[in-house]
Amino acid sequence: MHPTCCFRTGGGADATTGSTPGTSTRLVRAAPASEPETARCSSSTLSKKTTRSSVPRWEGFDEDARTDRSTPPPADDAKDKPRAPDLGVTKANFQSLYLGNCSAVVATLRDQLPELNLTRADCREMSWVQYVAYIYFGDASNSTPLETLLLNRTMTLGRFYKNKSDYVTEALTKDAWEKIFTWPSGAAEGQLVLEPQGGRMGSIAADDTPFPHRAGVLYNIQYLESWVGGNNTTTPSWINTIYDFMEPLVSKNPRAAYANYRDLDLGVNQVVGGVSTYESGKVWGERYFGGNFQRLAMIKRNVDAGDYFRNEQSVPPLLS
Repeated sequence: MHPTCCFRTGGGADATTGSTPGTSTRLVRAAPASEPETARCSSSTLSKKTTRSSVPRWEGFDEDARTDRSTPPPADDAKDKPRAPDLGVTKANFQSLYLGNCSAVVATLRDQLPELNLTRADCREMSWVQYVAYIYFGDASNSTPLETLLLNRTMTLGRFYKNKSDYVTEALTKDAWEKIFTWPSGAAEGQLVLEPQGGRMGSIAADDTPFPHRAGVLYNIQYLESWVGGNNTTTPSWINTIYDFMEPLVSKNPRAAYANYRDLDLGVNQVVGGVSTYESGKVWGERYFGGNFQRLAMIKRNVDAGDYFRNEQSVPPLLS
């Protein structure tokens, strides 16, 4: 069981593949929706000193614990949280989803990450359905009927935002972490969300599904920057500068990215004669899908050779 780690700095859609139905879904047996078999733990009250020691320790979290009936959730975003007044890392938030009871997960985390000082009060047992609602609606899901939340079409972020992603295959050095912790953010608010891989995910072959980031991957990083401004506001540069800094520290040839953290900086399709070209799509596609991109493009050719369903980063048909 390996918690997700998110840390924030404070200062002054999904990448669809069009109509590519080339995968199948394997269902797993789940407990009844009302059965409280899921434990959600969260710890975020860490000093800067503790953050500097706990995040690198998180990186080396016991591999056996990652396979212990767990699924890491995405860490929460910055909405409705007060902004920190200084530069550099101001908060680290560890979240964990454990398929079991609180007693077991608290014992595991107290052993593996004692710096968190996790207690039973930091953990809540809930059904899987309740947890899924919590991912999107946070604490509001505890007091508001789910139907009311689902019918609310108001955008909750309320800010401009941009994100990018990376995959880490080797633990970062202490020096690298120190530079990350003190990275200035200027007028924007930045987050790094570290989501653990390995465990069951690492035992699946890279070409078994379109998602190729399997064995050898420690975790992925989501860089998220948000800011408030109008039409004439210049996009803050925090996310681009730290992304450039991370280049030698993450996966290479290609530098991998997560498809659901859509990043148009990686490249966009060029349309010729009404059809997206394979060569232009390969620039960004192999970073999302690795060697599976070509197979996806062949499927696209069979089901939508005319590329009727397309966008800037939809899988193009491989026509020849």
